[in-house]
Amino acid sequence: MTKTTLDAARQAGVAGAGTSWRWTLAEALAAIPAGAAVPYATIFTHGSMSLEIYAPAGRDNQGPHKQDEVYVVERGRGDFVNGTRRHPFAPGDVLFVPAGNAHRFVDFSPDLAVWVVFYGQEGGEAAAPHPVPEGELRWPLAAALALIPEDAALRSVPVFEHGTLTLKLYNPRKSDPQKPHARDELYVIARGAGRFLCGGRSTPFGPGDALFAPAGDVHRFEAFGGELLTWVVFWGPEGGEG
Repeated sequence: MTKTTLDAARQAGVAGAGTSWRWTLAEALAAIPAGAAVPYATIFTHGSMSLEIYAPAGRDNQGPHKQDEVYVVERGRGDFVNGTRRHPFAPGDVLFVPAGNAHRFVDFSPDLAVWVVFYGQEGGEAAAPHPVPEGELRWPLAAALALIPEDAALRSVPVFEHGTLTLKLYNPRKSDPQKPHARDELYVIARGAGRFLCGGRSTPFGPGDALFAPAGDVHRFEAFGGELLTWVVFWGPEGGEG
């Protein structure tokens, strides 16, 4: 599947006829070509960002990439090698890989499936104004959730920042008070179901879905019950990318 604009993706049925800017895990996995040596599909592109789905079987044959990237693990367990780092991973984890780093999934279960977000210039972004990242470059869902104070009015916490990238975890309760943002953003839903309103469109969402909100668009989650838990990826300049 070639890189495509949002409208072309919707027309091709990846997002589903008449839906908003939403892609389900099942739809994305179905877009991976049968028998591909590197089993992935590009689901959506916008400016420098591309959203992909990746589901290696048996062995991870990928090589280093020209852009910085973020993985969100939807299914599967195993180990992840990222340059000189090696650590376990599990569903809900987010992984960051700097551009050019050799990396691969190893000793993983056969159900492995991950969302992949590439962004920024070739060669990667400088970490500044943020510190050069250290440690595993892995953020488990439960550990990120523990960073949000129980009594916080806006239940959102920045987990990692690198160049223009900001990774957050968002956990609204009963209602969503957020306002439009200055940068483009992607949500990957970890828990909860309801409807997502963005740019005048309303669509259902559930766990595993990826959602896009362009910079400046009014958007919010609605009818999601008691708890919603979602990773949020911001990138690029204020005003968004074309």
